[in-house]
Amino acid sequence: MKTGWIGAASGILSPIAVVVGFAIHGPFPAEGDSVHKIAHYYSAHAGSARIWAGGYVEFLGYLLFLPFAAWLWARLRRAEGEGGWLAATWFGGALVFLAMAIAAGTPFAAALHRGRELDPHSVTALTAAGDWLYFLSWTPGAISLAAAAAVVLQTNVLPRWLGWAGALVALALLVAVPFRLAGIDILILLWGAAAAVVLLRRPA
Repeated sequence: MKTGWIGAASGILSPIAVVVGFAIHGPFPAEGDSVHKIAHYYSAHAGSARIWAGGYVEFLGYLLFLPFAAWLWARLRRAEGEGGWLAATWFGGALVFLAMAIAAGTPFAAALHRGRELDPHSVTALTAAGDWLYFLSWTPGAISLAAAAAVVLQTNVLPRWLGWAGALVALALLVAVPFRLAGIDILILLWGAAAAVVLLRRPA
């Protein structure tokens, strides 16, 4: 099996795993919820096997995007040529996006693990920390996607519609941050899955 298939498969499976994981664990409390509602959630669900399993599947889904991002970086770099920096921006931005998105789950995990021992204001603060780390992860994701879109539009390494779609998703992510539109980051993963399918049909 060629290694290119590994990169493509990880890009296709990434959004699937994230969506499945979310479906298993369901929505977590949001920063805007009342202190009582947040505290009750963590107290009632502390140690829940279903929530831990769903969170782990979602975590693996984000991790799966990493080999895809590296594989796409190699394709973009070849297309952009020596001395280009946009392909590197794609990969660097993708790494920061993934690091922040994965780290955003840590406060929720801590609250679930110690929910019955912490006071309501502590778990509320953990929820706010996780939420804002998650929301702010969209900014490096947007920069990453914009750089990839620029390479696509310059070189046609992917169909131009994917380039324009990447640019629109990047803009949507930047606009969505102050509005905290939870779940919009899945568009990055879906764009990656579409790019993986297209590249599988094209010679290296």
